[in-house]
Amino acid sequence: MERIVELLYRGLIACGTYAQPVILLAIRLIWGWLFYVSGTDKLDDIDPVITYFKELGIPYPVFNAYFVSLLEFIGGSCLLVGFASRLCGLALTLSMGVAIATAHHASLKVFFVNPADLIHQDPFTFFFAALLIFAFGPGLLSVDALIKRRYS
Repeated sequence: MERIVELLYRGLIACGTYAQPVILLAIRLIWGWLFYVSGTDKLDDIDPVITYFKELGIPYPVFNAYFVSLLEFIGGSCLLVGFASRLCGLALTLSMGVAIATAHHASLKVFFVNPADLIHQDPFTFFFAALLIFAFGPGLLSVDALIKRRYS
């Protein structure tokens, strides 16, 4: 019986290991696309973004509105193909962390009392997806993996 449990457990680990590249690809494609669209939408109509940043008291709102919009546009594009994924994942994680800390400060303050309030905010899911790519990399189905194979 113990041998059967061990074999089942090893099989489960093998299935998870084989699924990693596909799961990381799905995360990159979905969230890369969403970052890309978000950045494109902001760049297409930047004035409301600048106004919102002013309302939040973000310093240099014009610069930061363009910076965040370009970061989402370029970072999302890079995630889609899996190029510079960890760098983009880190930059997007930090950007979403700032969004949470500024635009969703009230939800952040009550996180330990009411975690659902923060979890349901858009920047949180973007933050989490970018953090996953930063931590685990883009996976085998990416430009980064092709470059690594070529030069390793």
